[in-house]
Amino acid sequence: MTISRPKGFTFFALLYAVLLSIGPATATELTAGTGPITPDQYPLDTSGPLGWYPLDGRSGVTMLGLKSSSYGTLTGQTVSSTGGIVMEAITDPANVFCANCVDIIMQIQNDYNSAANITRIELSGVSGYRTAAGYDVNADSECGPADSARCNATFIPDTVDRLTADTIGFNFATGGGITPRGTTYNLVIETNALTVSDPAGLSVFASDGSSISGIGNVFVPSGAPAVPLPATAWLMFSSLGGLATCARKRR
Repeated sequence: MTISRPKGFTFFALLYAVLLSIGPATATELTAGTGPITPDQYPLDTSGPLGWYPLDGRSGVTMLGLKSSSYGTLTGQTVSSTGGIVMEAITDPANVFCANCVDIIMQIQNDYNSAANITRIELSGVSGYRTAAGYDVNADSECGPADSARCNATFIPDTVDRLTADTIGFNFATGGGITPRGTTYNLVIETNALTVSDPAGLSVFASDGSSISGIGNVFVPSGAPAVPLPATAWLMFSSLGGLATCARKRR
């Protein structure tokens, strides 16, 4: 008995194989309303042993700037927690959205004499840009962005979110948050921006309800977003074109 296959069978079988061959993205994109979700891990030091090279020393990386700020969370007029923030912006050839687009990297330290833990770090100013967020697993050896400060990193975010189009949040719940004397691993935000600017855009929230918003001297995405078609999409479209041509010839 001869079994006849329906028209288009070969086309759809091949299409299914092509779709299976396209691998997943290397990072989870945060769109408006996303989260909280598990943060990505970014082994940014791929040029040598873990922690051996500073972030801005990797081949092909251009450092756009390095900044530091201080903060103090407030309950009314009472300062509850104080600490420091180090931020670096780089153009990253391995950026998940586009080669040489912007990564923003930061570390936050809670001072030894603070009265509360830090539970959330929130960067605003990302509206209009694609983002992915997580932490760099090698930050402890690097002592901070560009090896400049904030050693003995021990805290990683439990979750990340983009609750609004304009904000990326890192949440610290384990152990009640970032304790006094504690420092985060490098927190990483990958974007499809071409450069950065430095308005007031960072907020810090503490376990006792105190907070501070509008911390200046920090980096946010700037410039026209780069929106290249991902390589996997080119693969799919070119494959579909070839398969469609093949199907027409068979018919």
